[in-house]
Amino acid sequence: MFGLAAGDNVTLLSRKYPQSWITAVEWDPVMVRIAEEIGDYPAHAKPKFIVADAGEVVRTLPGPFDLILVDIFRGGAVAHEAYVAGFFGQVSRLLSGNGLVIVNSFRERQLLDTAAKSLRTVTTFEERENNVGIFGKDLLK
Repeated sequence: MFGLAAGDNVTLLSRKYPQSWITAVEWDPVMVRIAEEIGDYPAHAKPKFIVADAGEVVRTLPGPFDLILVDIFRGGAVAHEAYVAGFFGQVSRLLSGNGLVIVNSFRERQLLDTAAKSLRTVTTFEERENNVGIFGKDLLK
């Protein structure tokens, strides 16, 4: 999970998939502390928190992951790391063969186009003000 916010997605995922292992990357240590304090997830499903920049960690994380959420924002805009050349290529490297990547681009629809250059588009949709894309590994790239 790239982008933690207050940890709501960790709670949702740990309840829906109680046998999962969750790794959450968040650049802001305050948000990690909040997620640890208010996190409502089973004790055995406590996520691994990494306080670091997503653009750096994506290059060094071991994979594979079955699900990757990209939900990184700074000041109400998508963090620039998501637009850096190679970011979604590294995300693809981390993805298992049948895994999925969910990208929340909020109002920045162009981020979904950026992701599609390295990943196979499964679907895109708009939900309220969020533009969301679901992608798979492009095994031909």
